[in-house]
Amino acid sequence: MANKTYCSGSSTADVEAYQFFDEPTSGVPSWQYGDRPAFGKPDIATLQVGGNNIDFQRQISWDLIKDPKLVENISNTIKKVVERDRKGPIGDRFRLYVPGFAQFFDTTTKECDTVTFARTANPKDDGKEHTRMIQAIRKDFNDMIVGLNKAIEDAVEQNKDQNVKFVSIDEQMK
Repeated sequence: MANKTYCSGSSTADVEAYQFFDEPTSGVPSWQYGDRPAFGKPDIATLQVGGNNIDFQRQISWDLIKDPKLVENISNTIKKVVERDRKGPIGDRFRLYVPGFAQFFDTTTKECDTVTFARTANPKDDGKEHTRMIQAIRKDFNDMIVGLNKAIEDAVEQNKDQNVKFVSIDEQMK
């Protein structure tokens, strides 16, 4: 059985607070999560470290990626997931896969230099000033994704003896 107990906008703290229920629940403790089955007895699971933890859409910056606690926080979440899942009948054979992120901006052309993430300017420009996704900004975003992936990979490395594996999305996209 697959439990999908995530929602867009969830942070790691939300996952920890709302995912590990022993009984089915509906809207408790938060309406945002709707109906969820009991935790179950998984053999494998995936954990994706999301952009919501670092407020990706509003203020992603190098300061967030270079936070000395980032790897520790990711590693602690991995430990909680593994500890919880190993309580099931499969025990130590439980496996956790933690995917990274793909670099999603083309930085080789100027084709996207006029594009913006501003909702009011897409698809038709509203005439206001908006940050444009010029090559330098796209490269910076990709570099931050590489930095986040490194933090995820380092956290996974700290837990590799627990059957935790990092999945490089960039490698899969080649």
